[in-house]
Amino acid sequence: MEWILKLNDQPKNADFPIEAHYEVSPGLKSSTRYFSFDQVVEILQNRNSLEGSLSSPSIAREDLLISPILPEGTIMYAQHPDNALEQVVFEIPQKSFDIQYKVAGALHELPFPRMVAICELERIGDEKKIGSMRIFAIENNNEPISETTPLFSFPYTNVMKATGSVCWGINDRLLVSSLQEVKKALFLFFSAPFNEDHGVRTSLGINQFQALIKRLEGQQFSDDLLLPHNKTFGEVMKETDF
Repeated sequence: MEWILKLNDQPKNADFPIEAHYEVSPGLKSSTRYFSFDQVVEILQNRNSLEGSLSSPSIAREDLLISPILPEGTIMYAQHPDNALEQVVFEIPQKSFDIQYKVAGALHELPFPRMVAICELERIGDEKKIGSMRIFAIENNNEPISETTPLFSFPYTNVMKATGSVCWGINDRLLVSSLQEVKKALFLFFSAPFNEDHGVRTSLGINQFQALIKRLEGQQFSDDLLLPHNKTFGEVMKETDF
């Protein structure tokens, strides 16, 4: 097990500027913890290791910041120190969804890849507004998602290919009262009519979504259809402009 210490020149909390996590194996790491300089010095002097540091008398368990109950499928949660902005990241297994094309009517059973959805929430009074949602495809290889996981473009429409941002059109942004309700955004995305906006991007080279529906309807999704986004999950999570 290897401990990683990071010192940020602009820490989230100036009293606890040192970020620490441990890696059990490549790609598998613990949650991030925050320490003061004195705490790190004391731990290194007394134990020569950070292991078990939560049991140190200088760190009280009652001071731990506990996130709200998160929706099923959540793989990451982040919160701004002033609580004005939150991020929730979901993993969506590869499966088929019944979608509408353009107008309400016949449903099409379309296969979707394994995906990650990154939702940002802005606080408005006692509620939270889903300010943005980004969706990317990932390989269906049974491997856990890590910072080095390569991302692929969402293959269908209603998502901007350059940024992965969902285009909500004229629809109002969803308001939720708790994090558990954030997953409503995914249901809204898959239930809203798909049109030709922002195009399709697959290895088949088909440019019209309607034609792609006819080609793939009722089948199982193949990762051979995916085209790389040329960024990793970790790189996308650090983006501030999308």
